[in-house]
Amino acid sequence: MPVPLLIHIGMHKTGSSYLQRLIFDDVDAGFRSPIPRPLLRRTFLAPDAFAFCPRSARNHLTRFLARDHRGDTVAVLSHEQFSGQPAGGGYGLRRREREVGRGELAERLHTTFPEARILLVIREQRDMLRSIYKWMVCGWQGRLSASPRQFLDQSSLLDDYSPLFHCGYLEYHSLVAHYQQSFGASNVLVLPYEWLKTDPLAFVNHIRSFVDLNPAVRVRESRVNPGQHATLCLLQRPLNRLLASPNRPGRRSEPERYGAALARRISGLLPERLHAATERRLARQIDTWVHDRYTHSNQKTARLTGLDLRALGYTLPDEPVETP
Repeated sequence: MPVPLLIHIGMHKTGSSYLQRLIFDDVDAGFRSPIPRPLLRRTFLAPDAFAFCPRSARNHLTRFLARDHRGDTVAVLSHEQFSGQPAGGGYGLRRREREVGRGELAERLHTTFPEARILLVIREQRDMLRSIYKWMVCGWQGRLSASPRQFLDQSSLLDDYSPLFHCGYLEYHSLVAHYQQSFGASNVLVLPYEWLKTDPLAFVNHIRSFVDLNPAVRVRESRVNPGQHATLCLLQRPLNRLLASPNRPGRRSEPERYGAALARRISGLLPERLHAATERRLARQIDTWVHDRYTHSNQKTARLTGLDLRALGYTLPDEPVETP
């Protein structure tokens, strides 16, 4: 097996599509993704606790890793669901048979590939929440009809289901610490999404250095899976309530697709000032809810990773004033 093996665990809405399509599947960039994402999901996410066998998983996946191997490339297993689902406390909401939890999934990855190196990308929580909410309403499989207030409400749903969004999902320190304990701190790289937005080349070179590749002089830059306007959420929510079945897995039905296309068409005709006003309103709602909710988690994440999260806009506890 090629060494090192890089496992990219997400998170959702942190440039995963860009990395998967333009970086991790480009042998000229030094990476290859020999294992299809559906197979990764079937291997690590779908089996229940009694059906998963790390030895069988390793034997099966190693055949893919050895296929068409080039010695100057690093194999990547990339799936943003490795860090959990944004909805339902990391589990997702549409399935009554819950998928494996984040902690157990980390153990599955470690017992299967203990020599791997781990990449986790995080994003400032307020910005992350805006993106997650719009994605859950308007994304390719979005079916959420809740308002931002309902989405952020931490009360349990009927029959003791998890809230639509569990605030613990964005407490990054827990996930970072767990992977550092399992794989070793030196084998876990945590990068902020904000670096990818401002300097993709430097961001990718951090990853290349982590897996012992020489720095690149250029990278492909393109917007992949861009976010939606908040106004589209206002149009899409009633259609989701009318047309969507939250318990039906898979892609949208034909009526859902037509409804989503109509909502996008109307949204595209609205004036920019309305889009801006709607974005500001959503941002205020989320900012008010977040407030200092993640300050102590961000402080722990900064200590675990050495990242200057305060400089990137993450909320941290106020620094003590030094007395002369």
